Amino acid sequence: MESGYCEDTNTKTEGKKKMAKITNEIRFSHDYIKFLNIKTHKPVHLLEVFEKEKKELHPVFIRYDTSYVDNEDEHGEYKLTDGKLLILVFMDFTGNIFTTIRNSKDGKKEYYTSKRGEVFNIIRDKKKLATKENIINT
Repeated sequence: MESGYCEDTNTKTEGKKKMAKITNEIRFSHDYIKFLNIKTHKPVHLLEVFEKEKKELHPVFIRYDTSYVDNEDEHGEYKLTDGKLLILVFMDFTGNIFTTIRNSKDGKKEYYTSKRGEVFNIIRDKKKLATKENIINT
């Protein structure tokens, strides 16, 4: 299966698999450590959307979700805004689960909730991709 296309499970065809173009995208500005075992070059399914106040999230979960290592050993944690946040739960094609925390504003909750069960392409900033060794040594 090509990246960017996914089997259309909503269409019944006899003996043929219909491929549907994936138009949903989720963008990442850093190379997050949580991607170490995630196949980000293949489409992922959005499983669920949760809304929580930042103060309700455990610091260990925030660290898991926001820690990154970019090229040339630049590392850090993405700074979340205070207030309501969305937790998006995704699954890659091998069954690995990962999350991403997003701001809950400007209709994003309704948008992502309407996309549950759909497939997304992951778009990563190619200028910031880390090597596996950089991530492991962090």
